[in-house]
Amino acid sequence: MKRNGYSSRTSNHIFIILALLTGCVLVVQCKQGVYFGKSGDALTQALSRADYSFLDEIDANRLPGNEIFSYAPGAGLFFGLAAHRHGAPELAEHFLRLEWERSEEPYAREAAEELLVSYNARELFEKTVPLAEACLTKYKDTPFADRAAFFKIEAVYWQKKDQETLDLIAKMFPVPRETLKVVHPELFLFLTVAETRLQKTGWEKTVREFYATLPASSLHWRFYTFLKLEKERLAPFSPQELALFEAKSLSLIHIS
Repeated sequence: MKRNGYSSRTSNHIFIILALLTGCVLVVQCKQGVYFGKSGDALTQALSRADYSFLDEIDANRLPGNEIFSYAPGAGLFFGLAAHRHGAPELAEHFLRLEWERSEEPYAREAAEELLVSYNARELFEKTVPLAEACLTKYKDTPFADRAAFFKIEAVYWQKKDQETLDLIAKMFPVPRETLKVVHPELFLFLTVAETRLQKTGWEKTVREFYATLPASSLHWRFYTFLKLEKERLAPFSPQELALFEAKSLSLIHIS
């Protein structure tokens, strides 16, 4: 079952954030200085044109540090998103890390989310978990805590740590299954796959519930792909049931 690319954050989403931040940079009085070999004004003009070629001039052995924050508030987030859009994920990580460590809100929270999404998309799960845990502490009792919990569970799930996945879902989202399906349908996918792989008592019922009660979405195709690869899991289901599973999976395969 294939994971989406830079999941949860589409290219359009990043473009919108960059556009908004560019507007902010144009309005905010930036300190005059030299950044990436350009004057503050020249850099602002390049950013307004979505020209990120200045990033190519950065020496990997001498990466920029906190001096970037004299350019504008949220500079680490802004340059991190620009680097990602420019196809430089390691450089994006560097800038986003600077923003996270600076701990100025709301930029730090946004940078943390971008990092968590990128880490999971790049299968850097060993980086996801400690950052997610730090976010769970820092943003406790805020809506972002749920996002951080999701990324931690996602990292564990993709490592096929099935029992830990189930334990984390139960601990971090202690809600009835009916609620989980509505509020966090992707977590219900993780739960269904984990129960199936572990062959938990009643896993067949969970699979039927997954197909019968969730609105058609790409989640069904993702599970069906997994089920087809795990052929030994097909036995409990009749040909008619499998045909229905396939029909629902294919009906909205184009949805991401």
